[in-house]
Amino acid sequence: MTDRSINDWTTLDAPASSDATPDASFLDTQRQVSLPISTPSQPAPPSPQMDKNFAAAFLLFIGGMAAMVALALGLSSGVEAYQIRDRLAHWPHVEATVDFCEFYYKQTRGAENAYTIVFGMRCHVTYPVGSRQWKAAADLGYLQNNRDAMLEQARRFHPGDRIEIAYNPTFPDSIGFAGDPSLAYAAPLWKGRIAFWSLLATIITLPFGFKLRSAA
Repeated sequence: MTDRSINDWTTLDAPASSDATPDASFLDTQRQVSLPISTPSQPAPPSPQMDKNFAAAFLLFIGGMAAMVALALGLSSGVEAYQIRDRLAHWPHVEATVDFCEFYYKQTRGAENAYTIVFGMRCHVTYPVGSRQWKAAADLGYLQNNRDAMLEQARRFHPGDRIEIAYNPTFPDSIGFAGDPSLAYAAPLWKGRIAFWSLLATIITLPFGFKLRSAA
């Protein structure tokens, strides 16, 4: 192969004159072609029919969940109230002296292993059983995440106050509040309140849900 300089290549490849007419195929490849630009279509807005269906399904779901909560807590409240009534009817009642009352907290594990802090209240008391003096704690019987409510319950009592309790004659250190129904039945009353509000939510949401579904 013969070596060529840059000038040689330039001389060989350059056109013979500036007036030379370009080849037609070369012009065709250089011609600009305009292509139409398509505008992306916008999603159609949801129809009122879809909105009604979604609202009806949501209300029916909320109403159904509230109904199950009301049923479960209503039954639990009734069973627990019966058990407390039976216990108070058979256990001896005595007057106890309050040593001190306290509110306490516990950590409970909920969904996805998340921890929740709940609070309770109990009173440590001294009371007579026969010729002996016993010491034990009467618990309110339920836990909730409202710290201030439990603290307010504990502040109702002071050292030296006299309250009525009932104790298990077989195991005298097992006691419960007596006399004051708001203390003796605190746990079923609390469950009953939640069941009432859940039932009220059911009464409100379910009729609207069925009405929307029939109109959709």
